[in-house]
Amino acid sequence: MKLMLLAGATIMIGTAALAQETGEAYTPGERVELTNTPLPGAEGQAIAIQRVTFAGGWTGERHTHGGPVFVYVLDGQITVEVDGQDPATLSAGDFAAEPMDTAMNARNESASDPVTILLIQVSQEGVPLMTKVE
Repeated sequence: MKLMLLAGATIMIGTAALAQETGEAYTPGERVELTNTPLPGAEGQAIAIQRVTFAGGWTGERHTHGGPVFVYVLDGQITVEVDGQDPATLSAGDFAAEPMDTAMNARNESASDPVTILLIQVSQEGVPLMTKVE
């Protein structure tokens, strides 16, 4: 069992290393970087953890992530649209994974209430967390 988990983690990290980001780096919202550090045992990989707050009425631009992303909603609601999937609205306490190298967009549909998320991403060192796409 431990070998299977290790193999799965190695595949995920190896896949993140293959991400080829193009375009302009994109960092919306008010961000507090909790960590951005090399991932032990995974040469060339880093883990970034950020607390991100989006104001009421915020709508993001289409973007991709350079590695697997995991989002935990701390407060409020956020609607996420990933290409090829139905839109999903996440509320406080919800957890979701977002694919790498797949265009997506997010928005805060509340006109007044902010939304705060915890964003966790594993990617190749030096690769932007997000890159705008057309």
